[in-house]
This record gives sequence, structure tokens and C-alpha cells, in this order.
Amino acid sequence: MRSKSFLKNEDAVAISLGFILTLAITVIVFTALIISFYSLTQSTEKSAMQDNFKIIGSGLAAKINSADMLANFTNSNSGTVNMLEYEFSVPISVAGKTYTINITKSPYKIIFETDDGVRVVSVFNASTNVTPVLLYSASEYFVIKYDQGSNSLYISSETLNPGEVAAMPSGVTNLNYTSGPLYINWTWTDPGDANFDHIELYVDSNPITTVGKGQQYFNASYFSPNSTHTIYIRTVDIFGYKNTTWVNLQARPEPVFTYVFDFLNTIGNVTNFPNAQNDNDGGASANFYEQNMSATPDLDNYTYVTSNITTNGTITNFANMQSNVTGAFANLTEGATISNTQYKWVFAASNESWKNSSTILDPTGAGTLDMLWNGSDGNPTGSLNATLKAKTSNPPNNIYSGMTMWKSPNFSWNSGTPTSANISFDFKVATFLGNTGTNNYSIFLKKFDGTVVLINSTNIGGTSGWTNYNYNIGTNNFTGSGNYSLMLNATLTTQTKSGVISIGWDNPTITLNYTSYNLNIITNTTNIPSYDNYYLEINYSRDSNETGYNVSVFNGSGWNYKGNLTNSTWSLANFTLSNSEVINGNVSVQYTDMTPTGTKRGNLSIDYQRIHGFTAGLPAGDYLDITTNTTNIPKPNTSSVLQLKYYVSADNFTILIKNGTTSGWDTVSTLNNTSTDYRNITLTQNELLPDGTIPGGNMPAINKYYVLVRYKDESSSKNGTLNIDYQRIYSS
Repeated sequence: MRSKSFLKNEDAVAISLGFILTLAITVIVFTALIISFYSLTQSTEKSAMQDNFKIIGSGLAAKINSADMLANFTNSNSGTVNMLEYEFSVPISVAGKTYTINITKSPYKIIFETDDGVRVVSVFNASTNVTPVLLYSASEYFVIKYDQGSNSLYISSETLNPGEVAAMPSGVTNLNYTSGPLYINWTWTDPGDANFDHIELYVDSNPITTVGKGQQYFNASYFSPNSTHTIYIRTVDIFGYKNTTWVNLQARPEPVFTYVFDFLNTIGNVTNFPNAQNDNDGGASANFYEQNMSATPDLDNYTYVTSNITTNGTITNFANMQSNVTGAFANLTEGATISNTQYKWVFAASNESWKNSSTILDPTGAGTLDMLWNGSDGNPTGSLNATLKAKTSNPPNNIYSGMTMWKSPNFSWNSGTPTSANISFDFKVATFLGNTGTNNYSIFLKKFDGTVVLINSTNIGGTSGWTNYNYNIGTNNFTGSGNYSLMLNATLTTQTKSGVISIGWDNPTITLNYTSYNLNIITNTTNIPSYDNYYLEINYSRDSNETGYNVSVFNGSGWNYKGNLTNSTWSLANFTLSNSEVINGNVSVQYTDMTPTGTKRGNLSIDYQRIHGFTAGLPAGDYLDITTNTTNIPKPNTSSVLQLKYYVSADNFTILIKNGTTSGWDTVSTLNNTSTDYRNITLTQNELLPDGTIPGGNMPAINKYYVLVRYKDESSSKNGTLNIDYQRIYSS
């Protein structure tokens, strides 16, 4: 049954309510045309086919989500969905090729694929189960249905009634376009159907507008020059029926020429400047004349540090860095970091050993001394422990006595006297009742120079399970650098009665805590005037606790190492700065110490830090220094090119272009031809200076830029002229 004829809105939903306690909801949704589809018979470009599939996928996902939401809402309110259907159609072919639509789950995806390898994936979400299915575009018409019993959505092929096909309006014809800089004007011929009402219009897969009957054009602006755009349109009648075929056409706006706008003559004279602002004046030129100048002195400027940021360390009397007053200075003091080094031995029988170190007393031969590795002795913090056992079996006269030693592998210590040192270990003792022998253990530290120091000595008595012990070690035992080791000596004696005495030893650990000192301070200098050259000047001294300090300067993305400060007497350090390090009149300097793990707190004293701006004076002669400004340059699709038509007389001229990232000037070319010549210079992105967006269009806004071009003479001994027929930016 098809009831499209009584629905004016293709998304209408009819709901009937039954008895409130057994709420039943019947949802019937009929849509002859649900999803926005594109027929690309005019184009075989892969990108256009992908755009088509993206639109189909987006629309289909939206309809699946709608069905899912309706079913989920009804079920969550104790209702029953008796019937829910969404009908939709797809073009049989795209660019003359059929395709498949594969609905998958985990995750849910709609996959479009053609035989020649065009593949597009759209992802969607659903609360109900969506049954996977592979659809073929040749079927053209499909329906989404909901099954209450399985709480599932499934999709199957469908056939439209002849009356519904006949009701669709005819498509437009004669789709064409004209274009100019930044715009495309598409035109078409409306169908002659009496019920035709309006056009649905997309540009580049984005819904843009509807166009009423009779207008038959759409003028789109603004676009980046020479960029590709596709219009998709389909017809809609007064009843809401939509043609299933989208008619499309690809077009490009023209490249744009943006001519120079104005100029600033720092040195030199300009006449006939409007001649440089066009290329249709018959070759008339603007004239840039060199100016005869008297000798000028060098220009110097000193900008003192403005602020600081301390990451590690402190800075006192910072204001003293902001002037060169003799005898007043700031102190940059290293900050303290508490660290520790730990040496821990987890026993492994393959590389550890007990060593017998004394004579065993056993008058009767009835006793034994075992030195072994035990892997199942109940210690929760270690899987393997060292065990020493002494046992005798013929009381009352037997005495069995022995001593053994364990020695750790060497460990290295080179960080000076620690702030604290301790040893921890797990220990277990077992003795038999009535034992009166001598039993003890001692822990020793063998130092780097071979001397041995007693850490702890304890008599063994009673019985205990695994226990953790901690003992302090004198920090003066670690003043030297070199190899150290740890030793355990144990003495066990059985006496009077038969039985076993044992000790267990596990996880010996030495922890050495120490303090290291390091510096990391950044200073900022702002509002630095424009000069040709820049130098970082630091008057400083350091104390004897540190060997020196590194100096780095920020370049916009990272830190450039400039050198170090190593003198312990007052000295002046002078570092040359590049244009990339003077960012919009700002310089950031980082101070770090050369030994960041040092155990002594160092101090850097700075009398002043400043940026020295310098422009060399000019000898008497003829000079040119003129800057031109070109504005309202649209964002290019591929590139922006500075184009010049020019000739010179008597002198050559250098072209420089302002770099927005470094705030400096990029030297890009020399003009040296005395007859009419052309010069094309491709601009970098950094040379396109942002200037907002171009307003007033009906497409998404595009950025615009301006470009500063500077002309300077090459020889002050020549009085030359630069003649420019035109200067423009070609954007494509």
C-alpha cells in the first residue's frame, strides 16, 4: 500500500494511540524521495563521484538515525511499533557506472564502491540492531523497515508505483556557466511542467539555497581563484515531489590580478605611480628616482629586558637588569631538585653466590652447614632469597658452627655526598628450642677506596617471619666517587640439642638521596624598534659553583643555541640575532646551566641584558628605498606570484618582500635589465600578510592578504631610475 498522495510533507508521521495502559503506536513513514542524490553522467572525475557518494551516505545515515530514534522512543515509552517504513531511491549509475552499497556493523558503516576502485565510507550510530546487507544500485528503489520482534532495522529493494514515477517533475536542461574573478554564474532552463515549483541547489556537497521558478540562474561568490566547484540541482513540484536525478556541472572562477595599491618613499622620489596600477596604458611606467643624500650617521638603539619567567630557579633584583647602572645587578640563582638513586639486588641463583669464609667446627661429623637459594620460602616481595642453614642431629654433645658471607656486585656512585643514605632488606630467622649457640649477622659497606665500614651487627634470637629492616648509613661514607659493594656476614652455631637454625636474606636495597641544582629562566624584551641589525648584549659574571650557562633565543617554533656564559669576572657577551629571532619586535632569551645535575647551587649575576638595534649610516651618494603595498589579495588555490614589467637605467635594484613570520625582509631578486623585461616571483605563505576576509559573498568567506614589496638601489655611486609598467599579484 502506498499513500504518498495524501502526504504533502515527505517526512510526515501518522501515529494512532490505543488503550493507554497497553499503548500501541503505529508509525508509517512514506517517502518517495528521501536522500539527496547526484547523477554524475556529465563527469567521470573520481573526486566528483566521491562527493556524490558522501551526499548519499550522509542522507541515508540521517534516515537510518530517524527510524532508529522513532523505534527507540516508542519502545522506551512502553509502546509498540506496528509498522515503520522509510522509502528511498538511488541513481542506478554514477558517471555511467553502477555501484554497491554495503551496510556493515561493529562499527556501523555505509560503504559505496564501484568496480573501478572508487570507495567512500560513511559512519553512523544506531541504538537498535541494523541488519548488515549488500545493496546493488541497479535496484534503484529501497525501503528501511523496522521489525518489533527482533528490535531490528533492515533494508530491502522496493519498486515505485508507475503513478509515483509519473508524478516526478522533469529535470532542468541547458545547465551552463560563465565565470570571472572570484565568482561563478550558473544558468539553466526550467522544465515546462505545469506543476514545477522550484530548484534545490547544492554547491560542493553543501546545501546552499532554493531558486524559484523562472529565475534560472545562481551567481555564487566568493571563491578562491582557479578553484574547482560543482553545482548540483534538482527540480521540485508544488506537491513536494522531487526529481531523483541531480544535474551537475563543474566550473572554475578565473585567476585574479591584484594591482599595487600605494607606496611609501623612505628615500627617493616617485612619479606617475598610477601607471604601475594597470597593464592597459600602452606601456606607460611609474618612475622611481634615486635621491642624492648627504652622509648619515650610524643609528643605534638599546632596548632593555622587559619581563621574566622562572621555570627553575629564582631571580632577585630583576630591575637591575633593565639598565646599565654600574654596580647594580640581578642574581639568577639555580633551583634545587631532590632526587634519589637506588641500588637493589633481586637474587638470581645464576649470578649470586654464598661464600664460606671460616673453619667449620663439627667434632662428631653429625652436623652440616647449607648455603642455598630458596625460591619457595613465603616472602611476598621476592621470588628467590638467600638461605643459610646450620643443623645437628646427635645431642647433647654435638656443636656445629660456621660463618658465611654474601657480597653484592659493585655499584657506582659519582654524585658527591648525598643528603641521606639508608639500607633496607627482608630478613627471616628460625631457631630450635633450647639452642644456646652464638648466632649473629653483620652488614658491611665496602667503599671506593677498599676500606670496609660496619653498618649494623645484630644477634639472632627467637623465631620470626619475613620482616623488613631499615638502617641509616652515614653520608660521609659516600664522599668519594667510584665502585662500592655491600656484604652480609652471618655466623650460626648449634649447641646442646639437635635441630636447625636458619636465616633468610632478601631484597637488599641501598637508597641515596641527593640534591641537584639547575637553572631555567626566560626573559622577554618587547617593543624593539625596527633596525637593519640586532645584537643581544649581556654583561655578566658567574660564581665558582657552576662552570657556565647556556644562552638560547626563541625563533618562533624552537630555541636557537647562541653560546654560553663562562667567565667568573664581569664580561660582556654579544650575540648576533637573525630576523627569525626578532619576532614582531620581541626577543625571548633562555638561560640554562651547563651542568643541570650539579650538586652545588650556582649563581649567574647580570648587570644588564639589552637588544642593540643598529643601522649603518650611509655615505654621501644616490639612494632608493621605496616600499609598495598591494591589498585585497584573495586566498590562492595554488599559488600567488608577484609579477613585474619593468626596465632600469644607470643602476640595478634589489627586491625585498616582508616576511610576516620573522618580521624581516626576504631578499628575492635583482632588477637589472635596461630594456623592458618581466619578472615573476612566487610568494611564500609567510609573505602573504593576513588582512581579514573578503565580505559580501553568498559562499563561505575566503581570506584576503596584503603584500609589501621594497625596492633598494645597489650602488650609491650611480644615480639610477627604476621604471615599472605594472606591479601585480597573480593569484591562481
